[in-house]
Amino acid sequence: MLPVAILTRVGAVAAFAAAAALAGEPARADLTGDLRPGQTFAGDCPAGETIRLKVDLVQGALLRMQIALKVASVDQYLPANFQRIAVYGPDGKPVAFDRTFADARYLPKARLSTFYIRDWPVPASGTYTFAVSHLTRVATKCSGKVSTVRTTRVPFSGDETNATFSLPLAPDDVTTVTVRKVSGSAPFVAGYLQSGDIEYEPRQKRTKKGATSKAIGAFAFATATYRIGYQDDTAPTGAFTGTIFVRPYARYGRAALSIANPPGVPVTIRDVSAFVDAPFAVSGAGVASDGTNVLVTGENNGQVIARYYDMNLVDVNPLGQSRLLANAGDLPTGQTLRGHRLAYSNGFYYVAFSSTAGTSAALSRFPATLARSGFTSIVDGSSDPTGDLFLTVTDSTVSVGMPRPPYGHTVYQYVADATLRSVGTPLLIGGASWPQAPGSSAVWRTDQGVYEMWSPDSIVYGAPSDLHHVIYSPSWGAITTDSKPVADPNVSETFCTSVVLDADTGATIVHWVEPSNALTGQGRLHRVLFDAIGVEIPNSRATLGNVERNRPAAFISGNALYVAAEGPSGAVVTKYSLLRN
Repeated sequence: MLPVAILTRVGAVAAFAAAAALAGEPARADLTGDLRPGQTFAGDCPAGETIRLKVDLVQGALLRMQIALKVASVDQYLPANFQRIAVYGPDGKPVAFDRTFADARYLPKARLSTFYIRDWPVPASGTYTFAVSHLTRVATKCSGKVSTVRTTRVPFSGDETNATFSLPLAPDDVTTVTVRKVSGSAPFVAGYLQSGDIEYEPRQKRTKKGATSKAIGAFAFATATYRIGYQDDTAPTGAFTGTIFVRPYARYGRAALSIANPPGVPVTIRDVSAFVDAPFAVSGAGVASDGTNVLVTGENNGQVIARYYDMNLVDVNPLGQSRLLANAGDLPTGQTLRGHRLAYSNGFYYVAFSSTAGTSAALSRFPATLARSGFTSIVDGSSDPTGDLFLTVTDSTVSVGMPRPPYGHTVYQYVADATLRSVGTPLLIGGASWPQAPGSSAVWRTDQGVYEMWSPDSIVYGAPSDLHHVIYSPSWGAITTDSKPVADPNVSETFCTSVVLDADTGATIVHWVEPSNALTGQGRLHRVLFDAIGVEIPNSRATLGNVERNRPAAFISGNALYVAAEGPSGAVVTKYSLLRN
């Protein structure tokens, strides 16, 4: 029987296939704030971000809200047009919003665009979310204010047959009640009840004509009920009049807006915070980290070269000197080196590399000092190609996948120690039911104890190719059927050599190439994110620039994603910031 976590993911395979979307803009986060009436708010709004404000409102109130976007620089015009507003009620469901209550104004000379909501009647008490979308091309300053118009005096009248009166209240509202007799016995406030609470008699001052209560505080969104009784129990009759005075709670001062992911989005990839060219890497690209430094690898003149950078991609000395990790001497006589992959686990870097002829491959292990501490020859004289292999690691094993035409891989597993001992016989994966081409990648999902593998149909330029997805057991047995979550019929998707697990959210980040260069196979890099159960995260597809790249590699450290790829002038590494809910 499969573990529950795996069953969940298996059940999401259909969602993988159904979640297809054309490549578009990167997933956007929102400029958010939690507000109460009476507050102003302000924050920096990146270009194009939705403004998502949560406001506590009470039924019957009239909402007034103002949201302004202003460009600070006199050298910038304001390309901001408010597009639409979506309102979500306390239950999270959309609420109909009549645009007659909203308006937008644009003042070009002031570089100011303002969105207004005027006297919108609140249909029910609770926390409402207002999502205001707009078009901006530059970062702007967002500011505004929120207020409500509420009835603060609620008169009532009654007698012994009509002695209860109700009123919707918000948290921290304060009410007082006065009641006076018209005929019969003197009245008083006999009971106060909030929805779901226990009725009690509030403190009050009684007179011969009636009573006035002390302040009564509301502790939640609720309908408050006031029950009027008579001071003379022997003559509990008579007409009365009264007033409920409401002092609405207002939170004054300015709230600072912040960037947050939209609801249901566990992680978004944000701005580029650093990048570095790796001129020593003429071809190939690898990137990994021990959490202290970033190791970048590339190939030059048949050698795998490595160089250390700090976590902000600044060259590190003395570790910053280039180091040789592999060359032709690690292969059989007469072979030269071409193609490698890099991974890190439990204090060690692992490098798997192939011969130019595609008949030999080997695996090495290195500590942080980059002094080799393990080596094994994987194959020699192979009839299957060894180029564009894949490498993935767990805490205890290292797996290297060699392409096995026409549509599969041979997986070699090793113990992750200095001996790099083989674990059993090589495993054959793929085949007609799970087609795989070279240029594949896999990641060990520690959250579910499975391998997640992605592979293209083809890496031949111009050939039709989609990206396939399969979940494998620790012993490389296929758990799921084959699916094609990335299958744009108008383009070829290939070289999905970077699959990264975000351990904090369980999200999978996949990079691939849309080839445009017939000679090199290079093209634009693309990216897509899937959540922990395999559903594509909305708007997460992104195209990473127009420069031709190939064979991407990536890892996550803290709140940053590092992506390396080979290009026309060598390897480039880019650091992106991550935003998690």
